[in-house]
Amino acid sequence: MSDWLWFLDAGVSPSLGYLQFITSAGSNPAVAWTGPVEAEDTGPYSAYYRAQRVLSPPVDDRRMLTSVVTTSVVVARTAFFAIDGFDERFQRPAWEDIDFGLRLRAHGRINWLSSLIVRHAFQESESDFRARFERYGAGMWVFGDKWNCDMEPWPVTARTDDPFHHELAKVQYEATFKGWARNQAQQGPRGAGYEPK
Repeated sequence: MSDWLWFLDAGVSPSLGYLQFITSAGSNPAVAWTGPVEAEDTGPYSAYYRAQRVLSPPVDDRRMLTSVVTTSVVVARTAFFAIDGFDERFQRPAWEDIDFGLRLRAHGRINWLSSLIVRHAFQESESDFRARFERYGAGMWVFGDKWNCDMEPWPVTARTDDPFHHELAKVQYEATFKGWARNQAQQGPRGAGYEPK
């Protein structure tokens, strides 16, 4: 049985570096490892995801993370079970990984390695784009409710000065806010009945 667990999204193509790492990591003191996420070059929507770095984990100056994005991440088995895995209050894949990573970080370092690259294929459609960010918005509400913080979505700024990117940034904000507001209306005031996991 491996000492490491590998979480990988559907539609993701990993590099050989991940496979080599998993078999050679041994007793490395980090509790998790992750790396860059790139969108497959399939069209204008993937170009937007790539420009916005939507699925890339935040990296500090020391190349260490405070959380993870489970598009692709290798987690120490002992650490995963120490924090009881993912919180099932996140019923859809959205912000459950950030919550997971914050709890994981309390048990040790989360490291970022440039060779651990994966490529994510996205659908090239506005309906899929809207559905994705509505889901993210719903997850933001659950995260804010659990951690007792204000996660009301904020306007998005396009990183690329392109008319289509500017339009998608508006759609991203609208869809994210819609998902957040719908969850808020269904669940009631933030903080009602939740206990930290």
